Amino acid sequence: MNQKFGVVLTDEEIKRRASAVWPYQIFEPGRPVEPEEVSELLEGIVDIHTHGAPAGSWLAGRPTVVQTTIEASKNKVGAIVFKDHYTMTNNYAQIINEMLQKLSVEKSLSGEEFVPTKIYGGIVLNNAVGGMNMDAVNTALGYGQCVEVWLPSLNSAYQCSAMGKSGGIIVSENGVPTPK
Repeated sequence: MNQKFGVVLTDEEIKRRASAVWPYQIFEPGRPVEPEEVSELLEGIVDIHTHGAPAGSWLAGRPTVVQTTIEASKNKVGAIVFKDHYTMTNNYAQIINEMLQKLSVEKSLSGEEFVPTKIYGGIVLNNAVGGMNMDAVNTALGYGQCVEVWLPSLNSAYQCSAMGKSGGIIVSENGVPTPK
């Protein structure tokens, strides 16, 4: 297969990653991180997949995107990309970036250092945005701060099948992208 970008996942790898416990099969979740390591680990890091409330509200108890970005800034996180399965996130990324800049100015006036974390977003091509919808992608790109376009997740045919449901969005058949 001639491939320009990305990684081609095998059916076996997709099934492995669809497992509810796949992170625990790959990573070492039991190793405690020493408190003095945390600041070093966070400084300058770029998190390319973060969910927050009210976006991502299907995961109750999450901190809001504003709380998350303020805490990230305090911890010198370099950048965050917010993801929501049902709406584009780059539109509010612009608003939060502006708010963080104003907060930075206010804090500097009182002698506090506050370096804003850069916030980005994207769009997931699930049913809520029309599935494989180029108009939705173009809209997200037009807003700015859009750095990721995710293929269908919760509404993909594969995910629906894995959950025992019928239907879902089919991205390609025999390696050929499906029409809108």
